[in-house]
Amino acid sequence: MNVLLMWPPAFGKRIRAEVSAEVEKEAGVYPSLGILYIAAYLEQNTEHKVKVLDGKLEVIDAQRMAEVIKKEKPEIVGITTLTFNILAVLEIAGIIKELDPDILICLGGPHVSVYPMQTLKLKHVDLVVVGEGELVFSDLVEAISSGADLSAIPGIGYYKQGIPTLNPGKNYIEELDMLPFPARHLVDMSKCYSLLGKSKTMITLQSTRGCPYKCIYCDQQSGKKLRKRSLESLLAEIESIVELGFSDLFFIDDLFTTDRGRVMAFCEEIIRRKLKIDFKISARVNLVDKEMLLMLKAAGCYRIHYGAESGSQQVLDSLKKGIVLKQTEAAIRCSAEAGIDSLAYFMIGSPGETREQVFETIDFARKLNPTYAQFSITTPYPDTELYKLGLAQGVFTDDFWGKYAENPSEGFTPQLWTEHLSAAELLRLANKAHQKFYFRPTYIMAEILKTKSLDEFKKKFKTACRLLWAS
Repeated sequence: MNVLLMWPPAFGKRIRAEVSAEVEKEAGVYPSLGILYIAAYLEQNTEHKVKVLDGKLEVIDAQRMAEVIKKEKPEIVGITTLTFNILAVLEIAGIIKELDPDILICLGGPHVSVYPMQTLKLKHVDLVVVGEGELVFSDLVEAISSGADLSAIPGIGYYKQGIPTLNPGKNYIEELDMLPFPARHLVDMSKCYSLLGKSKTMITLQSTRGCPYKCIYCDQQSGKKLRKRSLESLLAEIESIVELGFSDLFFIDDLFTTDRGRVMAFCEEIIRRKLKIDFKISARVNLVDKEMLLMLKAAGCYRIHYGAESGSQQVLDSLKKGIVLKQTEAAIRCSAEAGIDSLAYFMIGSPGETREQVFETIDFARKLNPTYAQFSITTPYPDTELYKLGLAQGVFTDDFWGKYAENPSEGFTPQLWTEHLSAAELLRLANKAHQKFYFRPTYIMAEILKTKSLDEFKKKFKTACRLLWAS
């Protein structure tokens, strides 16, 4: 079979995210590792022909996409589906079905895992995959190709004699080493970039899946159990990336530093093998220490992303974040002392949060003085404790995500936690927070001194102007 895996092209419709559009515009572009892993597994374990169309990397309109469909003649198209891009996915599915109604449309991804049956019942959808898709999608393609019964494949949805049918199960892969490296050869990796990266091209990779913590705003789509690749597998992938000529890496793990011993061993191996890489990671503020940070720096780590979330301990506790403000202060300070940049994420509009507490967060961010800060509006994602809490307390008027999943429509905007602050005021405060953090004379001068090229200066200046004009 001819298989096409797709991240929805940018021309498709999407609903508003919780991050200000002005912040999103210059964030960077990375490939979808999910579809590259699925493509690699298919190539390694089947005889099917696999192509990838990544709408995050390719500038493509509806006409161009139609040309790709006509050229590749796929028999099945797998599309990564988020709640925020479901409208785009359905628009694309409609275009594909108009070109050839016999092409099977299979949706997978976070939205499908939360709302599998609702998704399966949507127009133009033939199949859905629940959970991680590498193994199960391969089994599904093999079964369709051979005409086998689909009832034995866990975690898939399909039509049986015209009736939507969902097999029980949510697929998680325990042994991550069994997966081949992502099929990066199927996309143009030169188009990956990050505004804040060390080089023009940045490569994403993943060393773990899952997170054992219980923050109420996280949907934990990778599961609560931390699953780790062996260091042998991870280092082999890094060596293969270096051989391709890339050296700037972004680990997209939820948390890179959960296993301290593994982190230290990883850094030691990077140094011992003399791998000349620069990389950035994400970590909890309570899962780093001075010795670890110095080792990370020696191995090439140049930035750590931390979930600081709030400058109010009361708000942190309401989010079940499991940290205290002093830990955030120590993590940012020790990172700077080790020579590692930091990016601190903050949330505005959490349960019980007042306007005064929002300004506590802004003041806290300025006091912390991380290298970068991002302020987003707390959004109740589907299937999170935050969303369930809002429904139980009557903060949300109805199950708006469930209704949207059954009937996605334009003009939809997710409800926010507007107990004390309106949605419009939350957006203004988020924009104000960025302005108050970034438009400090000392910060501006420090960034000018760090800027190494005219192109980098232009990108940063353009982002700064958008932040300034956002409100």
